[in-house]
Amino acid sequence: MKAGWFQDLALVAALLLLRAAPAAGAGPAPVRIYDTRGLDDATQWVPVAGTPEDLDPRRTVIENGLVRLTYPAGKAAQGQGQTGSWLLFLNREGRYQPAQDVLMGDWLYVGSSLTTAPTGFRVLQNSAEIVEVRLDFDDHVQGNLDPPVPCGVRKTLILAAGHYGYVVHVDLARDDLRGEKESGFGASARHQFFYNRRGGHLRPDNTDRTVYPRRPGELTEWWAAGLPTDDSYYRLLAVRPAYPGALRTAQWSPGIYGYFYHWIWDPAPAFEVYIAAVPYDGRQAAEITIEDDSAVVTVPRDGVYTVYSRGENALYTAALVELTLAAGTHRLPLAGQALHDPRIAPISNGSDFPDDVCRQYHALRAMSQALSEME
Repeated sequence: MKAGWFQDLALVAALLLLRAAPAAGAGPAPVRIYDTRGLDDATQWVPVAGTPEDLDPRRTVIENGLVRLTYPAGKAAQGQGQTGSWLLFLNREGRYQPAQDVLMGDWLYVGSSLTTAPTGFRVLQNSAEIVEVRLDFDDHVQGNLDPPVPCGVRKTLILAAGHYGYVVHVDLARDDLRGEKESGFGASARHQFFYNRRGGHLRPDNTDRTVYPRRPGELTEWWAAGLPTDDSYYRLLAVRPAYPGALRTAQWSPGIYGYFYHWIWDPAPAFEVYIAAVPYDGRQAAEITIEDDSAVVTVPRDGVYTVYSRGENALYTAALVELTLAAGTHRLPLAGQALHDPRIAPISNGSDFPDDVCRQYHALRAMSQALSEME
């Protein structure tokens, strides 16, 4: 084992202790993999021991007390494609609620949606600290090319104790094919605004299509977070310097918002993203109502804000730009300007979104690789 892994292992151990625990004074709950035996009653599920190769992924649940992963997402369950997508749930007061679009799940796309059945499913690691599984799709065909080209896909998931997120790592049988390669979140209208690692405001997700790549040659972690319109949870995607790509938000048709995903186009042997749903206490929530010819806005703290208005084809555009506001309620005269279904968001989010989630991701990958080398 390389000497450098010891520091990474120490880091991940410290970070795991910092995350939310199931009870005061307790460490993080263990991560477990279950065979549901096709039953909905969780008390009847059977814990999986070791690293079997004969499990049915459709009867597999992975959870750590904070989040849960199931396969497949709704479209595949209904025979409508998206066979590569898992579904993330967030534990909210003892009930697991979907944190991704129930039809799209984590939105695996390799030149085209995956529509073929898995050709293999393996448990690669299985301990109280980490579970790693892999789904193989040897029969996938990259449909964006003419003619379509076979390109096998191996999708690895890693969930660790104390994490609100999981790693999606995708290996491709061909490293010479161009085409969109994606994973992340499907549609969700509750998440309106997005922020990047530097604290910049990235515009609402439903302003057509927006792309936020890392700067060329930037050797640092990169993340973007989707802020909800309520106080439920925020969505986070993070990438490592080892893998290229962009974080995107998109609206592909009127009324369908919230697609938030990691994206690459150039040929690559693999891509990877960390997908998380983190409880949110509403500190960033700002409110706006229209009264007579004024906008009444309430903001949680001093800052610079922008008001957006829904326009043609349901796309949002900036209406009142860079308003410097103190914490509290303000009445802004509109002078006849019409605002439709307005939204308000700060330009800078400060440090509300935790970089420690990204550091967990980096340390988790180091721990996973170290444990693999030790076997």
